[in-house]
Amino acid sequence: MTDVPTPSTPAGFAPGRPNLLVLSPDLVGWIEHLRQLRADLKATKAREEEVATYLKAVLKGHAGGTYNGRLLVTTTPHAGREKVNTKLLQAKHPDVYAECVGRGDPFTTLTIK
Repeated sequence: MTDVPTPSTPAGFAPGRPNLLVLSPDLVGWIEHLRQLRADLKATKAREEEVATYLKAVLKGHAGGTYNGRLLVTTTPHAGREKVNTKLLQAKHPDVYAECVGRGDPFTTLTIK
């Protein structure tokens, strides 16, 4: 695929579905490209986790590893994250919940079917 083009006005609306656009073959190609990128990314993330888990097991108890005198990898232990049970907080202390919990900026997700 080439560089992602600047968005333009699509061909039109789907008959009887004014909230759905009729896509051009070019846009279908971009959708398929995105589908493949997401599949590749999922596979890459799974492989990354597999390799990282292996290296963590090998390095367990050590601050890192060297090769030919050069530091190649370090390990840094971290405490787990603090979690808040927002449903429980909202049920037991709705006033505190309302004061403390905010909503982020709205966003749109893109789901490939």
